[in-house]
Amino acid sequence: TMSTTATVIYKSPKDWEPWKTEFRKRAEASGVWVFIDPEMDLEWPEKPVKPIF
Repeated sequence: TMSTTATVIYKSPKDWEPWKTEFRKRAEASGVWVFIDPEMDLEWPEKPVKPIF
């Protein structure tokens, strides 16, 4: 299959919906949308503990 790339540039408020749609499509295709979806109610990850040597 052939992929297409759309370039959407946010220049003013009227560009918000097309920009947001394209951003989401790219984030979903990259597999990162689940981490940045503003509608998700995820807990913050735990801070790692520095190992003692």
